[in-house]
Amino acid sequence: MELRDRLIQAYIDHVLEEGRPPASVHKFCKALAVSEKDFYGIFSSFPALEGQIWASWVEQTCAAISASGEWTGFNARQRFLTFLFAFFERAVDHRSFLLARFPCPKARLLREAPSIAPLKRRFTRFAETVLEHGIETGEIPARAGLERLYAPAFTEVFLATIDFHVNDDSPGFERTDACIEKTVVLAFDLVGRSLAESAFDLIRFVLQPASERNG
Repeated sequence: MELRDRLIQAYIDHVLEEGRPPASVHKFCKALAVSEKDFYGIFSSFPALEGQIWASWVEQTCAAISASGEWTGFNARQRFLTFLFAFFERAVDHRSFLLARFPCPKARLLREAPSIAPLKRRFTRFAETVLEHGIETGEIPARAGLERLYAPAFTEVFLATIDFHVNDDSPGFERTDACIEKTVVLAFDLVGRSLAESAFDLIRFVLQPASERNG
């Protein structure tokens, strides 16, 4: 096992067994019989290490779903829905680690977790590809000036769904499944023709010179 993977697995094991991150890099490295120099040659801190764990969940989910023979035939809505279901299947497999780091009901990933930043960046890149596909096929209307807001909006919705899942205590996490369905509806309402058209008209009106508005 490469040192990077060894450090990540040791970190996960420590969190699962102790319920919190290691007390220090020094103690962590000493227990693994590796030098701090080797650790810092790969990760700048424990939050940086943990950030790679979260980002890998997105990366591995993207790799798995895009390898499916059906992927190329999916529209943007189907791609987003497929990602969410696959991601939360992975989250259930690692739920103990997720809850150890973000215990419910206080989990607020969007506002309180710096280590989530790599996950946000990786998901935003995925969202951009989904949105580009939707725009190319006409599923999502193209609007210069508003398109840059689409991917960040999808990312906010995604993080809100993670928060919901962390606090979900329904059998089989069926409420998370329902939340995913509603999340996709909301996300595509945000960029769809009716809601986005109204928002575009409002923004255009607000930015329009007063003389033209009064004309």
